[in-house]
Amino acid sequence: MKKVPLILAITTFFAIGTLTSFNVLDTFVAEHASGSVNTDDYDFSFTQTSSNKTYINYTTGTRTIDNKDVTYYLVEVHLKQISDLRTQLATNSSGEYGANITQAFSDIVEEAEEDSGTEVLAAISGDYAFWSGRAGYVIRNGVSYRSSTRTTDGEDFAIFKDGSILSYDEADVDFSSLEEMNNGCYQNWCFGPTLLDNGTIAVEEDEEIDGRSKSDNQRTALGYVGTNHFYFLTTEVSGGRNSKSSSSFSLYDLAKFFQELGCTYAYNLDGGGSVSMYVDGEYPIEASRKLGDIIYVVNA
Repeated sequence: MKKVPLILAITTFFAIGTLTSFNVLDTFVAEHASGSVNTDDYDFSFTQTSSNKTYINYTTGTRTIDNKDVTYYLVEVHLKQISDLRTQLATNSSGEYGANITQAFSDIVEEAEEDSGTEVLAAISGDYAFWSGRAGYVIRNGVSYRSSTRTTDGEDFAIFKDGSILSYDEADVDFSSLEEMNNGCYQNWCFGPTLLDNGTIAVEEDEEIDGRSKSDNQRTALGYVGTNHFYFLTTEVSGGRNSKSSSSFSLYDLAKFFQELGCTYAYNLDGGGSVSMYVDGEYPIEASRKLGDIIYVVNA
């Protein structure tokens, strides 16, 4: 893959406001300490700036949860145009996509570069929309792939061709209406839940995805600040997954973090063994399993 070097520099490109204490319940218990961002402990970061092209800022850091430092990887995305934020579905050797068709994260990134004809600046794992053929609205790069509605409660996140966004309950929006809104739907993800809704935390302190998803889990999430301004976030686990001594971002922790970054909306994506990030030719965190899709950024 062709790689264009980026100007590297140590930076702390965002400010975190004063934090308030909160409690979070997880599988093993208890009282969580208030989260905080350690802005003096960045491992590596760089900043790009431009007034006439899509660019990204990248940093790693730690957030104290349960008195442990949990590592996160954060990409701030400034788009020149909404079409520079793209998605790529996994395909098989025949070029087919669909239920249980997966690829390694790095292979999907490479195919995204080949298909787009330009360098991928950053990428994260997506929502694994076709896992086991489950239902839920799927629109990628303006193309409609699935219109079946989830039978259980499901919160979706949509980006439209005019740059606007919508966080909504899938059962409340007809698919044909979604396709036509705001000059047409550009991307729609069906994982969730919504973490921030118009600046307000949209999850409870003890909320989790389902009975199988514990708060000691790696996370992938997408934050929205305003028109053409997004964040990609992936997180690790301190102490090892499924350990009683582990610590990680709960859904509430994710929501609080995005709120402190100044996001107005944030959305949870597929986590656990799917969590992956690519930035500047490197893979700071990569999935332990094959994936169904990615979200990526180019400067087209």
